[in-house]
Amino acid sequence: MSASPWAGAVSGDIMPPIVAYLFSLSGLFDIRSRVEGHYDDNVYYHNPMDFVPENRHPDLWNMGIVLGAAENDISRSQNEQFSGILQQKNIQHWLDVRPNAQHDWPAWKQMLPHYLSLLKH
Repeated sequence: MSASPWAGAVSGDIMPPIVAYLFSLSGLFDIRSRVEGHYDDNVYYHNPMDFVPENRHPDLWNMGIVLGAAENDISRSQNEQFSGILQQKNIQHWLDVRPNAQHDWPAWKQMLPHYLSLLKH
């Protein structure tokens, strides 16, 4: 399984037809600053900012995608940028920026139960 749930969901590590929902809680979508200049297929496929713009897997358009971030979140800009990529591809998703919240457990403890409560049965 991939280190990145997003990469696994859309690259095939997790079978895309089985993945119906993807919840990201303060996710980072560009890992290049964390790999010290190294770049290969592993980095590419674990870096959604690179591979999602060209990915045409039809199940991307069928997934329920939620990008959750806090108003004062170190990952907020990456969530907004990734939301823009999804929007350009006409992939339905929800960018949920929680007001008056920080990049920390209290925000995530509110986000996940809320997202799960919205699942269609």
